[in-house]
Amino acid sequence: MSRSPAAPPRILTEQDQAQLITIARWQKFLLWGVLLNLTTVALTMAVHPAFGLINFLIAIALIVLVANLGAALGDNVVSRILYCIGLLLPLISLVILVVLNQRATNILKAHGIPVGFMGARIPNTAA
Repeated sequence: MSRSPAAPPRILTEQDQAQLITIARWQKFLLWGVLLNLTTVALTMAVHPAFGLINFLIAIALIVLVANLGAALGDNVVSRILYCIGLLLPLISLVILVVLNQRATNILKAHGIPVGFMGARIPNTAA
């Protein structure tokens, strides 16, 4: 069996590069938001219930982040609204976060962008 040669890497337009950077940024923001959310939940239970207000504000920010990541991934408005509603349901929210993160990771990796634990490394020179 002979292997076919690998397809040459596709040359990305500036618009494609900007779209990948947008996906990478929203994914990174989303991952940091999830980490902050988990931290404030732990602080609310362990230290003081006042951290619950911070947790609520972070949950609102996560809804905005999910909507923006969905837009960057090319999802339609109805899907993004359903994602945001789904974030209000405990187990469904986890599934939505994992699926959106995985979709973003797959797109970035398909274009040769390395993705680590807290998202892709975004070059400083790109705007």
